[in-house]
Amino acid sequence: MRTTYLALSAGIFAAMLVLGWVTHGTGIVKDDPERNIVIPKELTSTLQVKAAYDGQKIWFRYRWPAERPDLFNDVLVYQDGKWEARGGEVLGPDPDHLVEDRVAMMVDDGSVPMFGRYGGYVTIGDGLTTFTGVPETEEERTKYLPATRTDPNDFDTIKPENDLETLRKAGYFIDLWDWKSSRTNPVGMAEDTNVSAARDGDSGTAPYTANFDEETGEPLYMFNSAVAGQKALSIDDVTGGKVGFNQDYYLTAATAVPFDPAASWKNGDTLPGSVLGAASGSRADIVVPTEARWRNGFWDVTLERMMDTGDPLEDKIFRDGGSYDLAFAVFRNASTMRWHYVSLPVSLGLEKPAQMVAGLGITM
Repeated sequence: MRTTYLALSAGIFAAMLVLGWVTHGTGIVKDDPERNIVIPKELTSTLQVKAAYDGQKIWFRYRWPAERPDLFNDVLVYQDGKWEARGGEVLGPDPDHLVEDRVAMMVDDGSVPMFGRYGGYVTIGDGLTTFTGVPETEEERTKYLPATRTDPNDFDTIKPENDLETLRKAGYFIDLWDWKSSRTNPVGMAEDTNVSAARDGDSGTAPYTANFDEETGEPLYMFNSAVAGQKALSIDDVTGGKVGFNQDYYLTAATAVPFDPAASWKNGDTLPGSVLGAASGSRADIVVPTEARWRNGFWDVTLERMMDTGDPLEDKIFRDGGSYDLAFAVFRNASTMRWHYVSLPVSLGLEKPAQMVAGLGITM
């Protein structure tokens, strides 16, 4: 009998081994929209990163492949007498390409336990928005750090404000740089944010606001045809990738005028869902010093920030000879939320041995 059991166990093990070998890489885990699961066609992607500093400022340069530049994150489309909001609402890649390209970087200085081992995964708790089995709510449930909860596995057990302030003063937060092709790049910056009890923007104002009037159900602004050459874009041109850097595709004070509901609108007329402007406060710390563009199948983006921003409760301060941990995320092929590429952490040394070394006085 014992011999039979051993033979049976060996047979089951061999069968499972063969099954694993045959199905490896063939999608044994498949798309399951009901569980918010979408498997990308390319399971991995490449991100090249360089860093340099001069004692006052620090620079990071990113380069990654993208089939096409996605320059819109959400739009307003005129259809049969009404303005419809479109974009960013599908699981996985958006077939209409109404999701902007992005590159994000998490930074820690050793104050967050285990970040140097797990990177951004330490910010992923139970019950976050878009996770399998999590019901949709009006309020987005964002990333958070485990020590901000009395029960790290329960999103709703947030600690009292005094405890959160103590953690923050001890450096228990992640600095999060967020460059966006649609909402920050046209005004030459990235958004300065952070993660602690939640993912949140630094103090100050963002470089974008919604271009929609909830009371009237209409946009707030349209293109100034005297500047942009037209009052609106075409949805077919937008989704077909025919709108690019050589024309005005975003709304700013220089390209926009107040919306005119009597301007002879036709089906398919399209306006950006955001209006761009100057950010303020700590949220405006990160700038794009040179033109960030998509060329020949690659994005090339450089970000610049003061090493010491004067905001140690919102930013990680870079110091000569310091050591840091970085983790990266790339949003491409019109995918957002959980459907993006993430890295494990990489150590950064400022003129100090590490996986990635930033040189003093090196220009990029």
